[in-house]
Amino acid sequence: MAYIPTPTGGPHAPGRSSQRAVDLSTRISQVIVDFQRSFPDTRPADVQQAMRLAWGSSFDSNRRRRAVLVALLVSGLLFFALGLFVLGA
Repeated sequence: MAYIPTPTGGPHAPGRSSQRAVDLSTRISQVIVDFQRSFPDTRPADVQQAMRLAWGSSFDSNRRRRAVLVALLVSGLLFFALGLFVLGA
């Protein structure tokens, strides 16, 4: 018989989802269920597309911050390398 490792502990064991993440997931699921009750013709593809749109809009500002951080890091490394070049010359 092959050994199949299984996670130990409950959903909040170390390395698992936080209580806040579990609560948010429950609320999102409930909103989707309520929406589907109000609009029974809602397709699963509509729900998937809405989740992608929501996910993208929440991370747009993070993408900008990441781009600025990378630009600052690259320029810092460039100045550091230029300084080493000037001191070595």
